[in-house]
Amino acid sequence: MSGMSVFIGLAEDYPLLYLDPDRDSQETYRKVVLRGDSPQTESLAHYRGHPHDRDEMTDTPAGKVRVVTLGDRHDFELVIRGMSAAKNGPLAPVPESQGAATLTVFNWRKIHAHLVGCPEKERSAEFRRFTAVKENYLDRLVVLSRGPYSNVSASEAGCGEKEWLVLSDTIRRYHELTHVICRRLYPDDIDAVRDELIADAVGIPKRKSCSSA
Repeated sequence: MSGMSVFIGLAEDYPLLYLDPDRDSQETYRKVVLRGDSPQTESLAHYRGHPHDRDEMTDTPAGKVRVVTLGDRHDFELVIRGMSAAKNGPLAPVPESQGAATLTVFNWRKIHAHLVGCPEKERSAEFRRFTAVKENYLDRLVVLSRGPYSNVSASEAGCGEKEWLVLSDTIRRYHELTHVICRRLYPDDIDAVRDELIADAVGIPKRKSCSSA
């Protein structure tokens, strides 16, 4: 799945992507995310799409993880802002050095699918029972941008432009997936500094960065 088809597929599971963080308010996001309201319109015109966009399920030692790679920096920032808008507000900036994020996202599609066929008088109780288990409706989504890792230029890394983009994608992917694995397998043992060191150790190739270096 690539290009605008990535956004079409994502919006089926996460309708808040139909909202535009440059236009819609935090309250609007909260209604969609926290109450499951449908957006008034289903437009994805605020995204550009890119040939390198990808949406894939990745196998890890801690199970499958949905990983979305976005080739356009504008789209990456819109997705991060939009997915976090109910909590942080839609105008919260994304640092230039940030090229990845692991997001915890409400999936109302799972809730609605579970309640299909449930008698009306039992729906409220069943809704509370089902959502008491966060794994039933909260998804873990890794979103990656395609660009120089940590906003370091190819010349600074001692690479050619194309080679550095490939290496950056690899470093970013393994770094972020390492965070997901650690949090899934060791949820009660989180140390931010240690976890960053582990993620870097896994993500950064154990050789000189580029063939030209």
